[in-house]
Amino acid sequence: MLLDCLELSASGRPLLGPGEFERLLVEQVDLHFPDAPGGPPGALAERHAGGNALLTTHRLCWLDANAAPAPGASCALALSAVAGAGIRAKHIFAAPRLCLCVCVNGADRPAAADAPELRQCEASLPRLELLVAVAGASQSPPLIGACGRRTSVASGL
Repeated sequence: MLLDCLELSASGRPLLGPGEFERLLVEQVDLHFPDAPGGPPGALAERHAGGNALLTTHRLCWLDANAAPAPGASCALALSAVAGAGIRAKHIFAAPRLCLCVCVNGADRPAAADAPELRQCEASLPRLELLVAVAGASQSPPLIGACGRRTSVASGL
């Protein structure tokens, strides 16, 4: 899944659009793309580790902490492309994972909710606040479990 590159200020903070505000920052977040490598163009990988997640009113941003203040693999996902969110843990001692079901178009880029396919993106979290915040911000129904690939967008997972 190709995500948008994230533009950063000289101090390494994301540049926000008009009417966009920061809602929550979570440190030490890993991104996982179980379906196929993901991230910004030129930095596709199955996993991006050790970053910071920033939830804004419009996007979920992942900041590449290893490259700061340069952008590195920093990327963003528009909340309008999130069809659902859920929580998953492999076992009781594993870090919880926020599983996002993301609508994608034919170019494997996040798209509006009427896009023909869904892909999964997971974020390993040290705390669960991001799940609650994303579920509330995207207006998506709370979902549990993994997101499978579909040929059409449905109301749940």
